[in-house]
Amino acid sequence: MPLKVGVLGAGAVGAYVGGLIALRTKSDVVMVGRRRFVDQVSAGGMTLRPDPRRPRDVHSIRPKHVTVDDDPKALAGCDIILVAVKSTATADAAAQLERIAERGGFPPHALVLSLQNGVGNGSILVRALEKHGVATLPCMVNFNVVWDSYASDDVRDGCIIRR
Repeated sequence: MPLKVGVLGAGAVGAYVGGLIALRTKSDVVMVGRRRFVDQVSAGGMTLRPDPRRPRDVHSIRPKHVTVDDDPKALAGCDIILVAVKSTATADAAAQLERIAERGGFPPHALVLSLQNGVGNGSILVRALEKHGVATLPCMVNFNVVWDSYASDDVRDGCIIRR
């Protein structure tokens, strides 16, 4: 049975990592982001450009190959959850995940990875989730990506992210 991987904070970094997981594994990927992201991916899928040295190296993800939502409840049942919100939103993200965990919404082996800048984010997630049996691990993001389609009003081209 494939893993169910969730992303809370599907902006540039979260969507990029979630998109690569969708492309390269057999995991079911659920990405929770703002309405603009949901609309772009629902209408036109995702385009990832992972190698700046090879601009023609383009990967497309059709809308049917990922689940996108703006409601964190969509993360219920995920085996792995990547938290990629801005540092100022970590406490809210932790509270949203804690509400799911309190209701038994994550499997006993669930793991939360913090893909965020800032040294205190991991401990916020640990305090909220480990008492519910959800393991957490702060990680370091040592790359940058750009959400090229963020300012576009035309969602038909989808979500375009380059590294």
